[in-house]
Amino acid sequence: YNSATRRLRGAFRGSLVVPKVHGTFEVLNGSFDTGGTFDLSAWGAVSIPGEGGLINVTVPKRRPLHVARELDGRMTLQGAVQARLRNGITFDGFLSLDDPIYRLGASVGGLRFEMATNFTGLVQLPTAERLAALPAAARVIAASYFTRLGNTLDPLTSLTDAQRESRVHPVQSECGSAGVSCRCR
Repeated sequence: YNSATRRLRGAFRGSLVVPKVHGTFEVLNGSFDTGGTFDLSAWGAVSIPGEGGLINVTVPKRRPLHVARELDGRMTLQGAVQARLRNGITFDGFLSLDDPIYRLGASVGGLRFEMATNFTGLVQLPTAERLAALPAAARVIAASYFTRLGNTLDPLTSLTDAQRESRVHPVQSECGSAGVSCRCR
């Protein structure tokens, strides 16, 4: 307590347990002032409803929930959250409302699409023999193109439950190196 300003200030940190939803939050720092300011940063997890619930919600330590109010009334709200459903689908998001800068991000993971199993039939890659018949300069370009195409499509392979098989077909080039490789799936 400051008798000159007639304000009470305080700070705290520790753990907050919410038993009904099996939640535990770690308060990294918290402070308050009877003048109207406060600041709170926390991270943790909760299951909704109850233990092993339908949704497990996590606020990560690397991007904790941060709520603050300044003396001039300016508010700040920042943080991230990850919600994981029992079926493996995840929703990630972050929010930052710190006037005049506003940020928002979201992503979804763990989705399974039936059409992904049919997608492999739509992509027709040339055979190693056809690539070898190309002129040397075209083989280098083709190898670079298919390598980049494979790198782009590689993350999509997790959408199917089918086993991934890969073969490497060497394509000879006349640039004096051991050759250029093209990865086909």
